[in-house]
Amino acid sequence: MIFSRRILLVALGTTPHLTTATLSAVFKAHPEEMPTEIHVVTTRRGAECAREAYLDPENGLLAAFYRDYGLTPAAFAEDHIHVITNPAGEPLDDIRTQSESAGAADFIVSLVRGFCADPDSSLHVSIVGGRKSMGLLLGSAMTFFGRDRDRISHVLSLEEGPGAKPYPSPEELRTVPDAVSLGEIPFLRLRPILPEALLNEQYSYGDIVEASQDRLTERHPVRLARLRNKWRLTAEGIPLEAEKRAVGLYAWLLLRRRLGRGPASTSFGSLSLEEFFFLRLQFVMVLRQTQSENGYQTACRVYLGVEADRLERILQALRNQTIRDPRLFYQAFVKKLEPDEQKAFSEAASKFANRISNPRSKFNDRVAAQLAEAIPDVTKRRLSHYLIRSTEQKDGCSYRVDLQPEDIELPETLQRLLRKESDNAAEYWKSV
Repeated sequence: MIFSRRILLVALGTTPHLTTATLSAVFKAHPEEMPTEIHVVTTRRGAECAREAYLDPENGLLAAFYRDYGLTPAAFAEDHIHVITNPAGEPLDDIRTQSESAGAADFIVSLVRGFCADPDSSLHVSIVGGRKSMGLLLGSAMTFFGRDRDRISHVLSLEEGPGAKPYPSPEELRTVPDAVSLGEIPFLRLRPILPEALLNEQYSYGDIVEASQDRLTERHPVRLARLRNKWRLTAEGIPLEAEKRAVGLYAWLLLRRRLGRGPASTSFGSLSLEEFFFLRLQFVMVLRQTQSENGYQTACRVYLGVEADRLERILQALRNQTIRDPRLFYQAFVKKLEPDEQKAFSEAASKFANRISNPRSKFNDRVAAQLAEAIPDVTKRRLSHYLIRSTEQKDGCSYRVDLQPEDIELPETLQRLLRKESDNAAEYWKSV
């Protein structure tokens, strides 16, 4: 089928005639598929060469090609020159560093995604020029987004190098069999198995690679990582957005599951007073890692009824006493509280279940909404792996996640929080 919008996207460095060589090769192999519009992806230096070579409507290289071949020119304008930028939006002169390569990957993925989103288009990608990494990235992007109608090619020509003609004449194309030819490159198309969200939204190259790999291995991983002082949660490679408190709650449950702990009780009906205290203390210590300083201070007040600085002073004083019995440690902790603090401490315990119920509900609703379209779920059960589940008990309930421990990836700094390092009861919260 010949589409009304036929796009030729060329990877270009500082050799503009590679585009006209590609056009002549396409004309030789598939004259009915000559592009209706031409785009180039390049660096700032390449863009300067392209402007100088292509944009003159009378004497430019493209104008000369179409005139010699007697063809209607494909659309080409300034905005068809796509200059790769860094994360700050500044045009790149070259692709030399890791960060520049990552920026180029995201730029190229976005460009190819956009072209392939048009149902009335076909896309022909030529990896004829530019850095080798540009060709690789274009090929990867086509693997993600390419449809049956789309193709990747390279130009094979008898004449190469600085002195090469910009394209063979129509007569040479007829009389010299190998003057130029189109080297078509088969490629794997993953589009049918990718989440719909990845095909339509601005995810990074790394996110798409991760999601594709997860699909191929049929795992259901969840990853929580800290990047640039911000915690990032992903499921099957899909970045998830949630409230900070909810992310902290989820991190706590993931951590417990990863290290083989049981569900986390939300009330002291099924636990002793000291066990419930240590469980809440454990939760607050996880929040200390995953929240801002203000968030941590709020957590101390809300979930323990004690100001953060008071909590730390009391815990330090009790650590110095090296109390080994958790029950005696708990009693010593309560005795150090002022009467008004003891009241707030008791109130925080009684309201703990209600206070974490709201973040849990919001987390489940938001995550389910984000994943519903992204993850095929014919059985309506797959999403449940990623949600916070409630286990009903006689004296209350507890929360858990149903992921396999090996499918939970957490930073080592977070996992160390629950590894008991001594027999001092001050460390007991790590093992409950």
